[in-house]
Formats: sequence, structure tokens, C-alpha cells
Amino acid sequence: MKNIKGRYLFAIAIVVILLVGVSIAVGYVIGRAVYRRNELVEKTASTSSKVTSETEKQLLHKEAVEQVSSSNLRESLRYFTSIPHTPGSKETYDQALHIKNKWLEYGFDNVELKKYQVLLSFPEKAGVVAINAENGTELYKTLPPDVNNDPAYNDSRVFPPFSAYSPAGSVKGKLLFVNYARVSDFARLAKHNISCKDKILIARFGKTSRVFKHGRAHKAGAKGLIIYMDPQNYAKQGIDKVYPEYNWLPNNAVQRGTLKYSSVRGDPLTPGYPAVDGIYRLPLDEAKKGLPQIPVHPMPYKDAAPLLRMLTENGSITLKTWQGGLGFKYGVQMHPNDTREVTLNVSTVLQQKDIYNVIGTIRGTVEPDHLVLVGNHRDAWVYGAADPSSGTAAMMETSRVMSNLIKKGWKPRRSIVFCSWGAEEPQLMGSSEWLEDYAKLLYRRVVAYLNVDMSVDGNYSFRAKSMPLMAYALFDAAKKVPSPYGNETVFDEWRRKLPNYNKKLPILQSIRAGSDYAVFYQRLGIPCVDIRYTYDRETSGNPLYHTIYDNFKMMSTLIDPQFKYHQVTTRVWTQLAFNFADSIVVPLNVTNYASRLSYYTRVFEKKYKLKMAANGVTMEYVHSAITNFTIAAKKFKKVTEEVDKNDNLAVSRINERLIALEKAFIDQNTIIPEKPLQRHVILTPSINVYSSWYGGIAEAMYRADQKTSTWESVKEQISVVVYAIRSATHILNMSPI
Repeated sequence: MKNIKGRYLFAIAIVVILLVGVSIAVGYVIGRAVYRRNELVEKTASTSSKVTSETEKQLLHKEAVEQVSSSNLRESLRYFTSIPHTPGSKETYDQALHIKNKWLEYGFDNVELKKYQVLLSFPEKAGVVAINAENGTELYKTLPPDVNNDPAYNDSRVFPPFSAYSPAGSVKGKLLFVNYARVSDFARLAKHNISCKDKILIARFGKTSRVFKHGRAHKAGAKGLIIYMDPQNYAKQGIDKVYPEYNWLPNNAVQRGTLKYSSVRGDPLTPGYPAVDGIYRLPLDEAKKGLPQIPVHPMPYKDAAPLLRMLTENGSITLKTWQGGLGFKYGVQMHPNDTREVTLNVSTVLQQKDIYNVIGTIRGTVEPDHLVLVGNHRDAWVYGAADPSSGTAAMMETSRVMSNLIKKGWKPRRSIVFCSWGAEEPQLMGSSEWLEDYAKLLYRRVVAYLNVDMSVDGNYSFRAKSMPLMAYALFDAAKKVPSPYGNETVFDEWRRKLPNYNKKLPILQSIRAGSDYAVFYQRLGIPCVDIRYTYDRETSGNPLYHTIYDNFKMMSTLIDPQFKYHQVTTRVWTQLAFNFADSIVVPLNVTNYASRLSYYTRVFEKKYKLKMAANGVTMEYVHSAITNFTIAAKKFKKVTEEVDKNDNLAVSRINERLIALEKAFIDQNTIIPEKPLQRHVILTPSINVYSSWYGGIAEAMYRADQKTSTWESVKEQISVVVYAIRSATHILNMSPI
């Protein structure tokens, strides 16, 4: 028995020894693995710091920015404007391949083409407007451009002027002038008992989007809409001082553009989802319900003149603001005894086409999953020198100078993702589809989106549109780049030419919905900025915008012969990308957001205070939420200023909060019924009243005024804003919860 017991105890001892040994071995393996992992992380960081210590990084950034070449920008623009490259065309695809090959040559870690099949709109033939006698005799008819007299038109790939997504059709009726087709213009017509019903309306470009001109014309009961560019706005020095000698609109030029304003941006057949295989597509007839409903045609002012001369009656509207620059007095409507009618023929078709985005990545070393997006759209209505090829040339030059740093061993801290979008012009198709394809990933990983639609469309001053978090990073980049004249920085020139109210800072325009950035901030809460060199305040936009004369000749002879403005914008863009990709702490300014929220609220209340008070509505809780957010922002700023930048965990905790902050302002419910995926409660604009901030509240008040909703919905939208600001305050708290 003793023998058995001894053997039993001996066996237990052996088992215990073995277990202890295994535990020690496992502990050693785990410890060694953790040690090797930490060693690898430190080695990665130290390798990066060997090449790019903070001081050396700044020197490398400066070197790259200085390498931006005006001659390279010129030649790049010459290439991209050498042919028409409309959305969905072979030419746009060929340019996508060119960009892909360049980025592979530049040593990018990954480059891919992303294809989406979307519904686009094209003209089968030129639209025609005619004046007919009562018996049907044709008295006047517009003609397509004479290719023999204008070589710019002498390319079979140039589509005749059209309004994308206008329905095809032929309509006939009396003509009525509606000025700019603004809300105020239609209100004035109604005040004077002038009906738009069953009329063909003629309006001039400007003051409001062509999209809204169509929407108001349709709502007013019009049969069709003609839009022209009046020389008063687009040939301000006179119709004899125009392109090619001057940067003003000649009498045969026509602005193309889209009318699409559906509830969701992107492909009409796959709203809210990527236009790829396996995704449900709406039947075409169903999709058409969300597209324009009456024929719309753009025309040059030489063709508009005979039509406007038909309008001999002013209907008591005698305002100077309803007069134009064609050299005769504008009436509003035809004489009651005038039996002539206007016929409008539009021949457009809808076609599914493949579009391509080019996505090129320089992988980050320390935070590779945090992405800095650098984007520009590639497609144009014709040659697109300003829009968008000046921006495409800038993106190619930015990628080139970064490739030179890659050859020296530099890699960014965070990944830089270059995005060449296909089919922006029809309504942000390429960017919308890519965002829908990768929304779940982008929501968590994108630090910022840096957009350049047009790098240059004028030569007066640098300008920027920015969200509040981005403002000071943008100012910092502009301070590091010399102005085109070299005697001051871009920031100094910008502040001098476009100062804000106290002249301490330059004007920063509000981000709204004019380019690819819209889907990123409105749907996912990604901080965005858009920059360019632009025209002065006296010019009504770029007069040759979206016309056939937005070409290389225009840019190289009339706007930027030395390409120094291209160089400046490209340098600021490059520096801004470095700021976001290489800074240890992400350069997003939370205290500026707090001050802007206070400003937005003061301005909004000043505009609507009496109306809100009359209906028992207050923004008291908005003010309270902003006060608490401001306190939290100041505390958070102090933490960021005092953080040990060698403490990776502490830096990571700060950066995660900075990246998450903008997303607090995204509400998962609809704030504007017609725009279910525009969810930014602070910066999404209203669709019926001009309001750059608090679009949900402004829209709810408009509906309450129109009796289509109640003031309870206004209170609800105010509470949504309160909730968002409180959520942002929670995010800035450095405690786990």
C-alpha cells in the first residue's frame, strides 16, 4: 500500500513539475511575442523617425512643396484638355488608365480602378427652339453651332449643348420671362397675377442653381424652361470684348450642366447603394419619377435675343433688376393679341454607362488604417480646363512630388489616398458610388477629405471652403506657401484681398454641396475642405464655366499664362496633405468649432428670432449645449497641448476623439424629408430657404409657414441639434465614458 501511495505522490509531483514547466514555457513564448511585437512597432516608428524625424519631416515637406513645377502643371493640363472627356466616355476611361500608370510609376503601394455602372443622360441631337405663327409657319429656329466658323466645335466627340437629365419631348406655348427664376422672382409674378401655367419660361443663368430653376418652373406649372447666359452677367465689358481676346462669354457660348436633384446623390437606379453587380436596381420608370419632369434647354444669348424681343408687356413689373444686357428693354410676357407660340424640342436619352474611379494609396507607417483622402473629379462637359482639369493637373503634380520623397525613404504616418473621381458632373456619381461601396470602412477610418474641384478658375485671390475643424490647418498650410508674387504668403494675400469681418483672418466660405466633398461630410461626418484660386467679387463666376471655351487656350492665355496660380494652389494642397498625414496629433481645431457654433446660432436667431418667438420656439437648450461644448473643447485643447508626443497611447486617445468628433453631428434619422441621406445637423443646407447652417430647423420652419407641417416639427429639429452638440461634448471627455 505504501509503495502504491509513494508511486502516486511521485506521479503527482511529476505532473506538477511538467505543468509548471509548460506554464513557464508558454509565458516565455507569449512574453517574447509581445516583446517582438513592441520591438517591431518601435522599430517601425524608429525607422520612420530615422528618415523623418520631426525636424527632417518639415524639411522634406518644404522640399516637396518647393518642387511643385509650373511647367509640369502646364503640360499636365495640356494633356487632360487635349480632347473632350465627358462622363462615361472612352476618353475619360483612357485618362483613368493614364493616371493609374503614373501612380504605379510613382511607387504607390496600391493603385486600382473601381468600376460602377450608372445611369447617365446624353443628347441624341441638338435641342431646338422655334417661333411659330398661329398657322404653324416657322418664323425663327435656333441652329446648332457652325463648326466651320468655330474650330472649337469641330470635334465629333463634343456633345451639343444640353441639360443633363432633362426629359426628351416637344412642348409648345406662350413665352414668359422669369428673370433668374428665384423664389423672389416667382413671388413677384404671383403678386402681379401673372401665371406660369402651361407657359414656356425663359430665365437667365445665375443667382440660383439651374436645378432649382427647373424645380420652381415645374412647380409653377410651366411646360418647359429655356435658360440663357445674359451678357449683363457674363460679358460685363460689352459683347465686343469677349473670348478669345477677353475672358468674357461670346454670343454663341452655352453653359452645360446637370438638372439631377434626386433624393439621393449618385446613380438614380441604386439610391443609397453602390452601382455594382449584386445590388438591386430600380426599374427605369420608377427611377424617372425622381428625375426632372419638364424639358429644359440651355441656349446662347444670340439665340435668346429674338425670343426676348417677343415679350412686349411688363405686367407692371418695372424693376431695373429685371433688365439685362442685350441692348433693348426686356418685357415679361407677350401681348395678349400676339398669336405666336414658342416650340421647345429636347432630344435626350438615358443610358447605363461604366464609370471609373482611380484610387491610389501611399500606405502609412504608424497609423496605416487612418486615411487622408485627396480628391478631384476627372470628367468634364467638354474640354474642362478650369473644371476640372486644373484640379486634375494639381493632383498629378502633388502625387509626383510626393513620389520623390518616397524614393528618399519617406512614408507618411497615416495613409494618403488619392482619388480621381469619374462622372462628378451628372451629380457626384463617382465619389457617391465609392462612398456607398466603402461607407462602413470610411466612417471609422477617414481623418479628412481634401478636395480640389478647380485648382484655378480666376486670378484674383486664393479662396477656400472649409468645415470649422479644418480651418486652422488650412491657415497653417497657406502660411507656409509664398503668394504668386513672392512678396508675402498665400495667407497674407488671401487675408488682404478677402478679409473677414475684423480683417484678422481671411474669409472661409461655408461648405455646401457644390462638389464631391458633399457626400463625405453630409453622409459620414468626414471633415472636408475645398480650395482654388478664383476671380474677384465683381465677376459673376467664371464666365466660360461649363462652355466649350473652358479650354487650354483660355487658361494659358487669359487666366494663368505662367501657371503661377496653379502652382500656388497645388503647393497649399500638398502642404495641407502633409499636415494631416504626418502630424502626430491630427490638426483638427475643436475650439474653433465651438466659436463657430456660437456664431452660427447668433446669426440664425437674428434672422428668425421674431418668427420663433411668435410660435413659442426657443433655442435656449442649443445655447446651453454650446456653452458646455465650449468648456469641454478648451479642456481638450489643453490636453492636446500638454500631451507627451512620444506616448503613443496618449496620442492615440486624443486622435480617436478628434476623428470621431464630426460624426457626432450626423443624425441617423432624416432631418430633411426630400434628402434622407443628408444628415449633418449643423452644416446641411436647407433646400427651400437660403441657410448655410441648421438646415433641418430652417426647413421645418419653412414647412410650418407653408402649413405643410407644424411648429412642433421645428421644436423636434432643435432638439436634434441639442442632442448632436451634447454628443460631441461627450466625445471630447477624456474619461472612457
